[in-house]
Amino acid sequence: MASGLAAMTMETGYLGGLAAGVIADVTPPGSRRPHLCTWISAALIIRTVAVYKKVPSAPLTMAPGTRHSVFRHTKFIPGKQRCDVAGSGLDLRVTQDKLVRDKVVDALRRAILDGALQPGRRLTERELTELTGVSRTSVREALRRLQAEGLVEESPSRGLRVTTPTAEEIEQIYEIRAELEPLAVRLFVERATQEEVDELASVTQELNPGGDANKDVLDRFDGILLAGCRNPMLAELLGGLYGRIHALRRISAATPGRMAVTKQEYADLIDAVRRRSAADAAEVARRHVSAARASAKVAMGLLKLEAD
Repeated sequence: MASGLAAMTMETGYLGGLAAGVIADVTPPGSRRPHLCTWISAALIIRTVAVYKKVPSAPLTMAPGTRHSVFRHTKFIPGKQRCDVAGSGLDLRVTQDKLVRDKVVDALRRAILDGALQPGRRLTERELTELTGVSRTSVREALRRLQAEGLVEESPSRGLRVTTPTAEEIEQIYEIRAELEPLAVRLFVERATQEEVDELASVTQELNPGGDANKDVLDRFDGILLAGCRNPMLAELLGGLYGRIHALRRISAATPGRMAVTKQEYADLIDAVRRRSAADAAEVARRHVSAARASAKVAMGLLKLEAD
């Protein structure tokens, strides 16, 4: 009977639960029949619960920034999503500046890729904080991410700087690119939709041997190609390589005569893609990377001159 009463009183709320607790506590060990006084006490508690539920409770008086909770010493800080339990030393904080950090990363990455921040340029938290208008914490986190991407490196003297690739690194990058880019082209031929093929061809037509926006056109071309190959891991690998040689590609794109050759290479590539010939397209890609490697060596010399 005690267990039945307990089940019934639990439905009435917290005080009902206390009634069941009273019965359980005062019942002698091994006895199945609680004392009569125990039953009377439990009945009085249940009656109190019934009356209590009919009387409207008074509104709770709370200090600003707090909420009624079973955790009486829990303080909720609006906007911070913070739960600070008094006396425990526990601080479960969910910061809301992730979007800010992402914006800082995007802004610095774009400045590096566009050449606003030149290779070898020293990067200080103080300067970048003033330029971006965000906290040093956000700047520091952004620099860590850019360092992981290979766009920022440790300076021989102190701090960080925009990455300056060495001749050995450039050679290694183009060795990898010579294998991965033909693969991406072959997968594009096999997996891309007709809309993506048409879009790739349209972007190719925007290359202007005498213009100054060819780097942006090349970036868009790469984006369509990597998306159409339907291989995220391959796209990530090639995207990382392109990021590491961004300065060389920018200088190469501005080198007299280079864009005319590139436009013809891309035209040959589009012809093979339209015919859905994966082998021909991959061969054109190999020739393009080989020519780009030779152009990169020239750009490397020009890059050193810019640094000096």
